[in-house]
Amino acid sequence: MPTSWAEAMLAKLKQEENQLTQSVKQITQDKRRQMEGINNKLQLLLDSYLDRVVDRDAYLTKKSKLMSHRRSLQDYVISGARTQNAWLEPFRNWILEASQAQNIAEDNDKNEKKVLAQKIFGSNLTLTRQKLRGIALNPWSARCADPPTRKWEPIYS
Repeated sequence: MPTSWAEAMLAKLKQEENQLTQSVKQITQDKRRQMEGINNKLQLLLDSYLDRVVDRDAYLTKKSKLMSHRRSLQDYVISGARTQNAWLEPFRNWILEASQAQNIAEDNDKNEKKVLAQKIFGSNLTLTRQKLRGIALNPWSARCADPPTRKWEPIYS
């Protein structure tokens, strides 16, 4: 069962996810509006070329620039939303694992303890007087350094 610090972290993570989702939606809408503007410019450029207002070299140069800009906007829309919140699920999993660490440490199942120790310390463990010691890897080192009683600091806009 998750502890209170884990519940607070998960609630904060959910809040961050909601804010990030809104931000990504807004940015994506802006990028789509920019793509519509580029499509309009491309149509106007084509009409100008067909009406012989713009010569072929100028048309091809400007078309190439507009197409490149539109492609970069499309790439952002396609991949931007996925990469913006890719860190959320691994962090959520880490919070749940960290919340179970005390239960595993107090339990008698040595296999679970071994798996947890490998996650926390990696393979750099030493045995001193029948006690396993090591330096915690990130993000586990942050869990050791941050007391669970710390209050959330306010976010300033």
